[in-house]
Amino acid sequence: MTELLKRLFAMYPATQKKEMSVAQDWLRLISSQPLGAIWLAYEHFIRSEREFAPSAGVFLAKTDEQAKRIRIRLASLKEAIDNEGASS
Repeated sequence: MTELLKRLFAMYPATQKKEMSVAQDWLRLISSQPLGAIWLAYEHFIRSEREFAPSAGVFLAKTDEQAKRIRIRLASLKEAIDNEGASS
């Protein structure tokens, strides 16, 4: 997670020396999300031609969106595994 935060802050070249408190705020906001969702949100912003250097709130919203997709896929996989076990 620390490495991902370093990469995330690299999107803000003018403020590369962010204070530790800012990093802690970001970590607090996104730490409850699946790491995959955080990574997908990060990938979204570094690949976007229109969006750059999102605020913490915008990044969290994108992370939430990705986390919901991950949770839906996880539930589908669990259901498929349970159905496979029941039919055996």
